[in-house]
Amino acid sequence: MKNILVIVPHLKEGGGLTEFVRHLYTGLVNNKSYHVVIITEATLPETRIPKFSDKIKIIKAPAVTKIKDYVNFWNRVAHNSNKYDYVHFHTDSLTKFYPYFVMRNKENVIVHSHSSTNERITKNVIKRMLHKIGKRIVHKGKFKKFACSNFAAKWLFNDDSYIQVNNAIDLEKFKFDKNQRKKIEEEFNLKGKTVYGHVGRFLPVKNQSRVVEIFAKIYSLDRDSVLFFFGEGGERTQVEYLVKSLGLEDVVYFMGFRQDVNRFLNVLDWIIFPSLYEGLPITLIEAQANGVNVLFSDTITTQVKLLETSKSFSLSEDNSVVADRMLHVKLETNKRILACSFLKEKGYDLNDLVQDMHEFYSTYDHAGWNRKTIYEVKEN
Repeated sequence: MKNILVIVPHLKEGGGLTEFVRHLYTGLVNNKSYHVVIITEATLPETRIPKFSDKIKIIKAPAVTKIKDYVNFWNRVAHNSNKYDYVHFHTDSLTKFYPYFVMRNKENVIVHSHSSTNERITKNVIKRMLHKIGKRIVHKGKFKKFACSNFAAKWLFNDDSYIQVNNAIDLEKFKFDKNQRKKIEEEFNLKGKTVYGHVGRFLPVKNQSRVVEIFAKIYSLDRDSVLFFFGEGGERTQVEYLVKSLGLEDVVYFMGFRQDVNRFLNVLDWIIFPSLYEGLPITLIEAQANGVNVLFSDTITTQVKLLETSKSFSLSEDNSVVADRMLHVKLETNKRILACSFLKEKGYDLNDLVQDMHEFYSTYDHAGWNRKTIYEVKEN
């Protein structure tokens, strides 16, 4: 039995990093007889932890503000780290660098980058300094480096070599279903409509106000258009106010957090994703698995473009220009069923990821490692 210690900065329902960790390690404990322990910091306010497998143990680490407890806790973790086949950090920053410092000389520690930047760090002098210290520790240490994209690797590792680990998903769950499309069209009276959407927590980084502004231009030219938002968060009220101020409340649906977004993808023609930064958004992988047209900002790595129908745009572009790029473009539903097979070929199948990670964790010299969803990158 393999023993893996997983370390994450937080766990929150609907969060991309959380869902990646949950699905990957659930697959390993259920299918490969792994023993997995997850260490996380205290839960974030107004968030829920999703249900994990009963086979996975979750431990909450002391907050960094409790300095003595924090240091003692991570000293114990480092002391016991050799009891695990691997210690795998999944993170979006290195500001809290002490755990990396005490494990810098361990041979079995992975640092896995899941974001391309973080405004809470870049706009704060102290946090920028702490992050740079963390990067220096990781650069000098014996860590194995993983990242979900080239942008994410650059954020934590600069130009160090790394291994890319695709944000794989359960492709079958997101496969296009014309019967579900018909049901939702009938439920929301969408027959003949062009349906736009956005999936994600309402946060400044997600830039949902820009989604509304682009959609407003689309609607001014095509009254048979509607917009769906899926998610919750602190910025929702502000976005709702913008919708009302533009007179769009009858054609914009706020669906809240839902467990069945995969069903609604079947009725979407476009997803608009103008994030200020991302690692490699799982939401866009899920959308493309369903064959949805995707429009994403150029602040997101082009590695997210898995289908020819996916397009990038500059955040500096005028909303009218961006809107014109999408108008009257609808996917042929009979071709959407093929999207899953394209994504599997590109290495985004969760079952393949589970197998690949099992082989990595099991093969210490990685000789003959059969990489399908993971590949080594020599240069950043």
